[in-house]
Amino acid sequence: IERAPHRILLLVNLRDLGAGPAPSITATVTDLQQHTTPVALRQVRVDPADTQTVDYVGTVEASLPDTLRFEVVVRRAGATATVRLSRDFFPQ
Repeated sequence: IERAPHRILLLVNLRDLGAGPAPSITATVTDLQQHTTPVALRQVRVDPADTQTVDYVGTVEASLPDTLRFEVVVRRAGATATVRLSRDFFPQ
């Protein structure tokens, strides 16, 4: 992932995956102007032998300063978990 002043990294870590089916994960980001954009996530395994922990990473381009609201939804075997968070970003 190339560093840039207006690029924000989103890292989602899933733990204790067990032996069930792979989860479906989606993420969106909404800025202060109410523009909602999907965040493309890609799976990254830090340790290929570790089947219990998986990282998903994606990047977001932002016009700073801004407050970004993230929503991450994980679905697996009929269950859904949603995480919402907000973060202020300022030029460096």
